[in-house]
This record gives sequence, C-alpha cells and structure tokens, in this order.
Amino acid sequence: NLYLLFGDKDVWNQGECLVLELLSDSSLDGTSGFVGKYEGLGVDSEDSTLPLFGPHGFIAGHRIAEGSNDFIGSIWMRFSNGSPVEQAPLRGGEVNITKNSDGTYTIVIDATDDADPEHKITLNWTGKLN
Repeated sequence: NLYLLFGDKDVWNQGECLVLELLSDSSLDGTSGFVGKYEGLGVDSEDSTLPLFGPHGFIAGHRIAEGSNDFIGSIWMRFSNGSPVEQAPLRGGEVNITKNSDGTYTIVIDATDDADPEHKITLNWTGKLN
C-alpha cells in the first residue's frame, strides 16, 4: 500500500487536503514499486462501506460505518477549526504516477466522487516524496 497526503502543514485545523490510498501490484505488497497507473476500484454494490481491493487501484473513499460522517480511503476534505466541514470520497477515475529524471515524481489525478451527478477531483503535482 501507498498512502499519499496533499495539503498544508496545518490542514487538520484549517484548509483542504487530498488523501490517496493506492494498492500497487498483484501481491498487494508493493514489491513492484508504485510508479504507474491506478484505477478507481469503487465499493461493494450492496454495502457502500466496503471498498473493493485489487492491484493497481486506489481504494475508494468510504464511510467507516453506515450513517457515519467519518471517511477513510481516498478522499478530498476541507477542515475548519479542526473539524471536517466538507468531504468528497473518490470513487472512479485514475491516478498516474511517473518518476522524473531529476528524482521528483509527477502525480496526476483525474477522479470523480460519489455524488449524483459526479464531481471532478483533479490534481497535477510534481515534487519530492517524503
């Protein structure tokens, strides 16, 4: 698994963040590295609190329990005064990660959330991962 967080230093108090949970290879242990294309895996058709798992996919954002306001998985969130005030779980689309010759990575996200109609969630970021 690979867990990526994009956001400001104080994001958990005030601001926006995007969290990605990626599953790399078919053994799901990351031995093949994490550069490549990841597809949105979605959730179980009968229970939206159960994400689907598979190689080269991102884990859908989902509620930890039916009726809960708490999400885990791949999700965009906005915080105010230390509390999430907006959340959009990523469900579909794709994430592409490339390693550049200077040692940086480029991560491009073209995803959709769980709303009806869907909203686009996009990101194009280049930098060092730490």
